[in-house]
Amino acid sequence: MDLWVIRPPRPEDADALGVLHVQIWQHAYRGLLRDELLDKMEVDTRVRRWRAAAEAVDNRGIGPDGACVLAAFIGGAPVGMAMAVLGESDAAETELRSLNVAPQWHGTGVAEALLRRVLPSGAVFLWVLTGNERAIAFYRKHGFELDGLSRHDPTWDCTELRMRRVHG
Repeated sequence: MDLWVIRPPRPEDADALGVLHVQIWQHAYRGLLRDELLDKMEVDTRVRRWRAAAEAVDNRGIGPDGACVLAAFIGGAPVGMAMAVLGESDAAETELRSLNVAPQWHGTGVAEALLRRVLPSGAVFLWVLTGNERAIAFYRKHGFELDGLSRHDPTWDCTELRMRRVHG
């Protein structure tokens, strides 16, 4: 039996999710993104985003834009979150926009459980930060491969690599 519960976020979860989101990013991306950008992350901004997401999703975690937003909780406290945007047609790929788990829960199965729940079967793509070898290895373990495409993210001033999963 799993220690965690995976469910859509609720408005009352927004404060804890916002704090966790900033903590995860500041830990996971330190050394990969510029410190001053990470240090300027505002919890209030993340709380507002999580509150808006929680208010928009239905009881399955699906929002009006087709995004699936789920969070993992242990003892009522959030330990991870994931978001995928479903393709607009059967032929369109789903994009995994985020999968973040608190560092103390790495390797426990929480990330795998979130990944399974948030993604449909079939073709999926994601963008991973150049140099994020831990994430690349995790996604490879789950059927994703680098496809050679990259892009520059001007907001974070970084390069991202695309990974794709053809079969799910």
